[in-house]
Amino acid sequence: MEDKDKTKEELLSELAGLRQMVSELKAEEAEHKRVEEAISQMQEANYRAIFNAANDAIFVHDMETGQILDVNEKACEMFCYPKDELLKLDVGAISSGEAPYNQENAVRLVNKSAQGESQLFEWHCKDKAGRLFWVEVNLKRAVIGTKYRILAVVRDITERKITEEALMQRNYQLEILSRTSQHINTVLEVPVILRTLIGAAMELVSATGGTAGLLEDKKMIFNEYNKEGKIEPIHVTCEPGRSICWCVSEVSKPYISNDVEHDENINPEVRKTFNIYNLICIPIVCKDGKTLGCFQLHNKSDRKPFDTQDAFMLQGLVASAAVALENARLLEEHKKSGKRLRDLYGELLKSHKKLEKVALLDVHTGLYNYRYLGKFIEVEFYRSRRDAHPFSATMIDIDYFKSINDVYGHRFGDLVLKQFADRLKRMVRPYDVVIR
Repeated sequence: MEDKDKTKEELLSELAGLRQMVSELKAEEAEHKRVEEAISQMQEANYRAIFNAANDAIFVHDMETGQILDVNEKACEMFCYPKDELLKLDVGAISSGEAPYNQENAVRLVNKSAQGESQLFEWHCKDKAGRLFWVEVNLKRAVIGTKYRILAVVRDITERKITEEALMQRNYQLEILSRTSQHINTVLEVPVILRTLIGAAMELVSATGGTAGLLEDKKMIFNEYNKEGKIEPIHVTCEPGRSICWCVSEVSKPYISNDVEHDENINPEVRKTFNIYNLICIPIVCKDGKTLGCFQLHNKSDRKPFDTQDAFMLQGLVASAAVALENARLLEEHKKSGKRLRDLYGELLKSHKKLEKVALLDVHTGLYNYRYLGKFIEVEFYRSRRDAHPFSATMIDIDYFKSINDVYGHRFGDLVLKQFADRLKRMVRPYDVVIR
């Protein structure tokens, strides 16, 4: 019994020891939890500090639903929402809504990133006030705390897009300048050059109407008007005096008016006829500084104002047009000179033929003379030998002709010769030749 009781006591002692051990373990576990919680709180604090200090907007999304779970301060600032409101929205509500920038495509991209495929793309967003702007979004799967989340890092790239669009616009304008310059310097026809100039200028600065005129006899003459790509004939002549055309031609500088209604240099009748609300006028100046004419562009699209940048681009276009116009005019003058020379040569040739014909005719009878005989008989002789055909010549004289001249005079003798020659011409065949 004692051994058994001793064993029981030992067991109770061991049990008490185990209980003490369990108690100590629980105490250690509680301490460990407190440490973990402290560490977690520190990590959370560090995470939150880094999260809110980021220069980019950060969104934390649920892996399955795509719901916004958390956002940093930069996201609230970028989209102009307080945090509690932003967390209630879906991605579609802060997107422009125009395909492909809508909720459906946003969810598709989130799902791809949830599968481990990081996504980097541009997105068109809108803030609480409805302002549209461009962002670059980097979507990736990340462990936050103990769970997988979708982390979206959003960077505002509005300035970059503006720069890119400006660069694209400049490249487009340079392409227009190059294409137009090549075309107008190939055609070299004044009406085509002016028509091409206006079309390219309108495209260059997004104008909806325009016309070009040239100086002729101290008057600026406009013959065509381009209205939204449609060419209309016009007949406008600007006399010397106070007008836009003469302003630019006298000073050889561009003229911009974004308030034509109150511009005293603009003819009210012209303004009403062409429904002008703003315009830019550029002189066409050749290399020696002489003004050849000018062109006007009317009504910039969306009622935007014309500016000095427009004038700069248009002057580059005009420089090529001025060279082409000078070359075209020189070509026209050359053609006119050539025509005059050809006409003069034709007249001289006709006169020469007439003189040559007269030189081969006998003045009294109108028959061919001895000079013609020398040319004719040699040709006919060789032709006869070549073709082995007979060749004959008949010589005729008038008996006692000298006595006719002596008795009746030379004028009467000439009349007899002429009548005799006429009789012979009627007697011979068409291809026979009568020569005196």
